[in-house]
Amino acid sequence: MVVDPHVESQGLTTSPVEAPATSPAPLPPYEWLMPLAPWACTATLAEVLTSLAAQTWPAHCLVVSVDGLLPDQLHQVLLASGIPLRILEVPEWQGTGAVLARGLLACRSRWVLRADAGDISDPRRAELQLGHLLQHPHLAVLGTQLGERGAHGPSVVVRRVPLSSGAASVGAGEKER
Repeated sequence: MVVDPHVESQGLTTSPVEAPATSPAPLPPYEWLMPLAPWACTATLAEVLTSLAAQTWPAHCLVVSVDGLLPDQLHQVLLASGIPLRILEVPEWQGTGAVLARGLLACRSRWVLRADAGDISDPRRAELQLGHLLQHPHLAVLGTQLGERGAHGPSVVVRRVPLSSGAASVGAGEKER
């Protein structure tokens, strides 16, 4: 998800993101925001950080908002990534919502891209998402399709997000909460 905290929540729309023929130049600075649980898998985190470091439009910084205190093993993985870091810790567990809110407040760029500690990003993710947001300034939030992979293989499940506001609805027999 891409969030622009400076855009009012009025007039939001959804639209598919197509790869632009050429990327807008230059793209603006941005930061990754990653909530991180102290029990996260070090090997997976290392793979995720490698994908963030390989972006065709590198981030200014990775803001890591830890849900508790950061264990040494995870701290070493973060440092080994070579990505500029800002790490936020708290002495006790707070939950993902509070961790993300704290992290967003610590971000210094206008543009913030959410990264999860278990999600490997395509090398052009930031470039495509930021380019699309710049071409469509009425958007405040932008999501993406998701490919899940097995423990030892390529994508096995693809989750597709709705491509229009009318496509997002509660299914038959389901109730909104």
